[in-house]
Amino acid sequence: MFRLITLSPDALQLLNLSAEECLESREFLELVSGNTTFNGSQPLAHCYCGHQFGNFSGQLGDGRALSLGEIVNFSGERWELQLKGSGKTPFSRNSDGRAVLRSTIREYLCSEAMHYLGIPTTRAASIVTSSTRVVRDIKYDGHPIQEKATVLLRLAPTFLRFGSFEIFKDTDKTTGRAGPSPKNSELLKTLLNYTVKHHYPELIEKYADETDRYVAFYREVVERTARLVAQWQCVGFCHGVLNTDNMSILGLTIDFGPFGFMDAFNPSYICNGSDTGARYSYENQPSMCGWNTAKLAEALIPIVPLERLKSELDRFRSLFQEAHLQIMLGKLGMSYSTKLPTDKSLVADLLEIMDRTGADFTNTFRLLSRLKLFADETSSKKNEEELLKLILAQTASPEVLAKAYKPLMPENQILQMQMLSHQNPMMLMMMGKSAEEVEAQVAMLNRYKKALKKSPDEKRTTDEKFWRLWLHRYRERLHGRVVEDNSLRTEATEVDDSARPSSESSESKSPEPLDSKSDPMPSQDELNKQNSARSASMNRCNPKFILRNYIAQRAIELAEAGDYSEMKRVFELLKHPYDEQPDMDEFRYDQLPPEWSHDLFVS
Repeated sequence: MFRLITLSPDALQLLNLSAEECLESREFLELVSGNTTFNGSQPLAHCYCGHQFGNFSGQLGDGRALSLGEIVNFSGERWELQLKGSGKTPFSRNSDGRAVLRSTIREYLCSEAMHYLGIPTTRAASIVTSSTRVVRDIKYDGHPIQEKATVLLRLAPTFLRFGSFEIFKDTDKTTGRAGPSPKNSELLKTLLNYTVKHHYPELIEKYADETDRYVAFYREVVERTARLVAQWQCVGFCHGVLNTDNMSILGLTIDFGPFGFMDAFNPSYICNGSDTGARYSYENQPSMCGWNTAKLAEALIPIVPLERLKSELDRFRSLFQEAHLQIMLGKLGMSYSTKLPTDKSLVADLLEIMDRTGADFTNTFRLLSRLKLFADETSSKKNEEELLKLILAQTASPEVLAKAYKPLMPENQILQMQMLSHQNPMMLMMMGKSAEEVEAQVAMLNRYKKALKKSPDEKRTTDEKFWRLWLHRYRERLHGRVVEDNSLRTEATEVDDSARPSSESSESKSPEPLDSKSDPMPSQDELNKQNSARSASMNRCNPKFILRNYIAQRAIELAEAGDYSEMKRVFELLKHPYDEQPDMDEFRYDQLPPEWSHDLFVS
């Protein structure tokens, strides 16, 4: 038996379908469950290769996704339809080609959530689950369970990815693997021409020269990818598996596996329980996306001069930094067009304080819209103190902070591997570990131990000092004044708060503006207008609701028991992430994660 359990009306509209007609259509149910195809459909599975965790893996391909074909809707948009989990494909290898309810709900909710956040993404249209059971070992620890086989209908203009262009790769010197069509430059050109024609058609008219057109295509991919990862960073999203076969050629968020939205801000955040080397941690995502675009450039070298590709690739870092700062300033109610040289450090110091205090990423940014400008200092201070209390309530306890930093390996294993990395790196490689992986675990271990040393009272005192200083700087910046604050300037090797310069003197005297010359203070009526406009603007940039792991997990557990109401309610919530949604208050979807959620494992 199989059952249609949910639909995304907005995604279905992309196919000129209504949710109402799909719910009543047996033909639609048969189609999205994988039991039939539509007229003209020739199902296929994509063949692609990939660099996985830094190494070329050779031929991969869609092992549990089948493309039914493409539909051009009434608006002239091209949409490829894929069924994920409908059964074996030519690339399934030893797997059954099935997806399960747990992972399907996660992808359905997250892909649609990303769309409503305004981040480019593939879409999810429907979920069909069944009484068929498949065996999965969730934690890869020898304790398999039976789960419901489930099928997801997902959409994208194309599911082509960086790895699609790696099928022409010659034998890799490190892994000894090659693509299935090594050095086939003609086929590479055919694929590239197809991609440009159908997905970058404007380049055909703009560039008569073929090479110029290919370079322009690569430029577009670099720019879209840099912008995409900047958007991820600014909502605290961590993809988890940024291999080249998980990177869209259109700059879309694709392949939702062990993803996660951060709760407490932690640059070292790892959402994928299998990523023991932290390769795809939150802070590493920009560099990994840059690395992947470099691998795409390598794949194009047979038909595009390297130096021309490199000139575009070299722009990736600056493109990301520009996009990141632009979005971050918007989150703080400021304009990129009128930015000041000190704004970059204002943002950096905010993130540094959020990291040190374990402040909830989403809730803290949302709260900052409550900072108001006043013509008198007394009202300003009162507002700052009220906001300070709200932000401190969003910071983590030493115990919770320690859990966030807890390494993925036992301490004795980390120390043994650290010794091996220094004394016998070859042995370490034979164990399947890298020096970088070990050092990442050592860094996490050190932060874990330091977090455990601090008492709740000590932490709160330190947190309060740092936040009070930054809030004063922020308010002054909104007034158009710049404040110098060196309280966060430390030696690069210092990571212990006790060794940092004390900010005790700031309790009685806030940092002085660098330039005391400023325009006359606006009237309070004018400031009130500014406050209202800025708050509304910030709330359009800072979501109140995200798909936190515990929210997804709660919906999954109920769905596995046959209750899909929570999944549907969460879906409706995520359609309006920037709205207050008072009708959802009783469910407290914006609360800090409960204790039990800190041990959730996603892989």
